[in-house]
Amino acid sequence: IRRGPGADLDAQGLKPDIESGRMNANLNVGMRDQFFRPELLNRIDEVVVFHQLKKEMLVGIADILLQSLQQRLSERDIAIEISDAAKEQLISEGYDPAYGARPLARTIQRRIENPLASRILSGEFDAGDTIVVDAAGSSFTFTKGEAEHASF
Repeated sequence: IRRGPGADLDAQGLKPDIESGRMNANLNVGMRDQFFRPELLNRIDEVVVFHQLKKEMLVGIADILLQSLQQRLSERDIAIEISDAAKEQLISEGYDPAYGARPLARTIQRRIENPLASRILSGEFDAGDTIVVDAAGSSFTFTKGEAEHASF
């Protein structure tokens, strides 16, 4: 067990509340003996409880995922601009509190990256283009446009 400055802080730099401590204790005792063999338990140092992501947190995660897409497109000299409405639609479709950010990443791939790749391969978009992605109802539109500023 490591002790020192900050050892009692959680991942957000906050002291865990009593309820989290109880939850950890319950997980350790209740699940340990019931589900896991002693050989496995001997290898586990600690149990970490992850809190569900809130929908508001996904805005920052979506920005990071979309920046990654922008970097890949910039290698082909293509810029992308994602409207706020498109981001909201992605977050709405990709929000699943039980699974964290993975559904959002899959939604971005399925709804933005895959159709965009097909359009680039078909020649609809080429080097030097700026692609503007917007939401129209429950679908997304991809148009050539002038980028005022790249937004993620």
